[in-house]
Order: sequence, then C-alpha cells, then structure tokens
Amino acid sequence: MVAREAEQLLRRMTRAEKAQLLTRVAADLAMEPEQPATPVASAIRKTPGVAGGDACIRNTRIAVWTLVQLKKLGRTEAQLLADFQGLTRDDLDAAWTYYRDHTSEIEEAILAEAREG
Repeated sequence: MVAREAEQLLRRMTRAEKAQLLTRVAADLAMEPEQPATPVASAIRKTPGVAGGDACIRNTRIAVWTLVQLKKLGRTEAQLLADFQGLTRDDLDAAWTYYRDHTSEIEEAILAEAREG
C-alpha cells in the first residue's frame, strides 16, 4: 500500500522535488547500519552485558576469542565440539571467519584476558 502511494506522489512531483527526495533517501540509507545477511552475521553476536560485550556464538556466552585462543593452544575442532555442548561445525566456521575479518578485535580481547588473568 505504501509503495503505491509513493508511486502516485512521485508522478505529481517535479524533477527538482524528486532530486531532493532522492538526496534525502540516500542520506537516510547511509545512516542505517547495514546488516550483512551471512551465516557469520547470524551465528556471531555481540550483546551488551553478555561476556563483556565480546563477539559470541549465537545465543551463548562462548566468546569467539576463547575458541581462537584454545585453537592456538592446540585444541582441535573435534575437541572444541566436545568441550562446548551444542557447538556445531558451522559455529566454528563462523568463528574462524569472524576472526579472519576482525583479527585485531579478537587479538585485543585475547590480550585483555591475558592481562586480567
């Protein structure tokens, strides 16, 4: 319904009004954060107040940095899957992809944990 109404309004607008509207729409779109529609986006979440706001697997408190650090320390994927009930291979793939795309963030979290520990 809204799209039809917009089309009717567009037909009545001058070129200058359409240009002004287009500029406003483009500015509005630029302000909205883009939500990537990838498996990583749905598998990795940051929730304020959960695990210090760090990137975690789905609705868990399993931080990506924890998995990365354990892997660096020699844990295999099979061991990680056994260590964390409910964790899937897709979750691990998402964690590794997130780490690859956000390496400095995860490395900083690992260092911060080492300083606190």
